[in-house]
Amino acid sequence: MARTGRIQSRSTGRRFRRKRFPDRFYRDGAFTTENDRGGIMKKRTLAFKLVLGGVIAVLIPLMAVGIFSAVQSSTALREAAQNQAALVARSLASTVETALQQEVKKIQAAAADPAFAEDDLDAATRRLETLMKTIGDNYESLFLADAKGIIRADGCGGGYVGVDISARNYFARARAGEASVGEPAKSLATGNSIVVAVAPVTGPGGRFAGVLAAAVEIDFLTDLIDDIQI
Repeated sequence: MARTGRIQSRSTGRRFRRKRFPDRFYRDGAFTTENDRGGIMKKRTLAFKLVLGGVIAVLIPLMAVGIFSAVQSSTALREAAQNQAALVARSLASTVETALQQEVKKIQAAAADPAFAEDDLDAATRRLETLMKTIGDNYESLFLADAKGIIRADGCGGGYVGVDISARNYFARARAGEASVGEPAKSLATGNSIVVAVAPVTGPGGRFAGVLAAAVEIDFLTDLIDDIQI
């Protein structure tokens, strides 16, 4: 129950009672009870929840879109990088293939020299030494093997003479009449990494007389690749 107090009028001197309101608060130009203040707080809490719910409702779709976009961008970048790597690999392979085919053409042209189909090994050696000076900048050696696959002459001072290449695939292909390039391998003469360009040598009547081959240095190919701007 609200308590009362007595107040004396300054003009008349009369006393009258005034109620006291301990459970009321003066706010914004009006008295507010505890119950009223609780209602205001509830309204504020409800408003806050509504605002928070609206913010969350907006942020969740935005976050989902952002995550999806990031994943899509990452996938697109990865695919672009893979495609670029494949393109570069094909370009390098094509460059190396072209260079090796040029070496095969040189050996094919040289293999037509009658000196290599004859039994004069001294003449064949001199011819190989001359070719090493003219076309052999990237060769470890030029060599001539007989029909059994035994090297009989070379252009590097005899270091290859006596080596048996009959088990090499490029020799089998040359014996079948095909000029080709062998797989990269260790030189049977020096142990260095080489790739062999080979062409068949034909004797009288078109018989297979042996092979003329160039041991191409692998460094030549790696330098060729290094010179390509990626």
